[in-house]
Amino acid sequence: MKIRTIIAILLFVGGLAVVLYGIGFALKEFVGMYSSAIDAPLDTPEGGEKGVSDRMIHFVIIGACGIPPLMVGSAMMGMGFIARVIKMVQGMQKK
Repeated sequence: MKIRTIIAILLFVGGLAVVLYGIGFALKEFVGMYSSAIDAPLDTPEGGEKGVSDRMIHFVIIGACGIPPLMVGSAMMGMGFIARVIKMVQGMQKK
């Protein structure tokens, strides 16, 4: 395996992990707010709805930081795949 492929895979997996972490914890805050509203309708969540919103935005920003490496890794893997297909086609034409 070429070093470029390894770097592409690492960027893709690392970016995906950060994005999933951000989305997961933002959704956890969202679900927590509504499940607490169902369990105890008169209680307010810690910091109120504004506090929950601020924590959700915090995790969304963390998840957004994973998008550039995810895109770069995806593009690098795509270019590698296209190069392999072109080499296969050229090899078949020479025969």
